[in-house]
Amino acid sequence: LLARLGRADEAVSAYDLALRHGIRSPERVHYAAGLVEGERERWSEAIARFGSAVEIDPSFAKARIYWARCLAEAGRLDEARRELASARRLGTHARELAAAERRIADLATDRD
Repeated sequence: LLARLGRADEAVSAYDLALRHGIRSPERVHYAAGLVEGERERWSEAIARFGSAVEIDPSFAKARIYWARCLAEAGRLDEARRELASARRLGTHARELAAAERRIADLATDRD
């Protein structure tokens, strides 16, 4: 709710508080915090959040996809491609996967 209201700092603080108190499904909390940080283009913070989500649940395909997008936005294209390949092997979220592939390709073209 806080994130939707544009209160990103408060949202991230609430996510961190939930994590400190042992919330069930911490990977989902890291994912949600990663979305907030990505929306603010705080790539290193978003990368850390999505990375934590995937570390907790390696099969969390959507977190892998957004992790890859953030890695690409941060200029870490090789890592982004590896994570996207891992997400592709999980076989879900085709629309998000395709969008991430397009964005990574666009960023790679811009760098050339």
